[in-house]
Amino acid sequence: EKQRQQLKYDIPWSDGFSGNVASAAPNVIFLQVESLMGSVWNRRIAGMPIIPNLERLASEGILLPNFHSQAISTSDSDFAALTSLYPRETLIAHFEHYTNIFVSLPKILGNLGYSTFWSNGVRRHLWNTAKMNLSLGFKKSLYLEDFPELPVVGIGLEDKKYLEKMEDVVASLPKPFFAMIMTCTSHHPFNFDEIPKTWNDSQINDSDPQWRAYVNVIHYADEAIGKFIADLKMRGLLENTILVIYGDHQVMSPVRREALMQEYGRLPDADRVIRFVNARSPAIIHAPWLLKPGINRRFCGQIDLGPSVLQLLGIHQPTVFLGESIFTVGGGQVAGKHFIGRAPGFLFGGRNLSGPGYRWAFQEPGFSPVCRLSRLNPTY
Repeated sequence: EKQRQQLKYDIPWSDGFSGNVASAAPNVIFLQVESLMGSVWNRRIAGMPIIPNLERLASEGILLPNFHSQAISTSDSDFAALTSLYPRETLIAHFEHYTNIFVSLPKILGNLGYSTFWSNGVRRHLWNTAKMNLSLGFKKSLYLEDFPELPVVGIGLEDKKYLEKMEDVVASLPKPFFAMIMTCTSHHPFNFDEIPKTWNDSQINDSDPQWRAYVNVIHYADEAIGKFIADLKMRGLLENTILVIYGDHQVMSPVRREALMQEYGRLPDADRVIRFVNARSPAIIHAPWLLKPGINRRFCGQIDLGPSVLQLLGIHQPTVFLGESIFTVGGGQVAGKHFIGRAPGFLFGGRNLSGPGYRWAFQEPGFSPVCRLSRLNPTY
């Protein structure tokens, strides 16, 4: 806590904003996008962007290009974003700790008069979410079973119809509200007959069949998100809202794995390294009424989202939150659940059983070994 009190912050407040953020009581929306990968950002196929709507939202908000998912599952991502705690290394908190009493973002905001809402288009028993949501403090949750009229694709509700329903639900929430909404159509295996393909294989021109399926389905998800955000804006629901968009976890095809192994295979814990490196997926904080658009290159992950929102709202960060606001001055650092992490110019990892810190670190690029790890001692 004393160390946090010494930190400095730099928040790019909008020139058009005047007054106290807390008194404005902004709504907060977390939009967690299934399998959103960094490899699709600023990529085009046949001259068309793969994710044009997300890129447009990033240009209007604060882009976090060094955001890395700290999760290997949707529930890990959910847990880390809401509690600012690291996911368990080998276990799933949603199964092992759903009876715990957590300090969480929905509880903090709920105690301040916010209505709290959670939804994913999957069945309520998946990842034990129905029980975990009660522990996390959500007062209202909706699942696949609550929308029997909607089409199902893969593991859950088709994104476009589902997000259309979410527009009405969000509009009906008592203000101020905190809403966490998750997409699911872009879930593995990606190749769904029900989802139209924007590009054929020859246009994509890539030997990786999983990538060819993925770019089409993530483009479809981007279309659904674009319409969802446009409709919220048309209803006036973004005028006093902080919107946070990020991907839940990485996906890796055999072809991608082979390419990463060629680059990182000689490092210690190579299997874990490539999973973490592959988990870089830019995130967005979108609130043009409140924040100037720009790029924040701080290294960060899900555990830093809650502290960032709380700081914008003028709310003190709980001691048990392990993350830091992305507005903290400095380059930051981010680590995944398997003890691999990054800081500016460094890749580090390996669980140190004899004390705090890590067993190894290398400079990036070039992978020159670092002898002293004192500067790389995140709290676990």
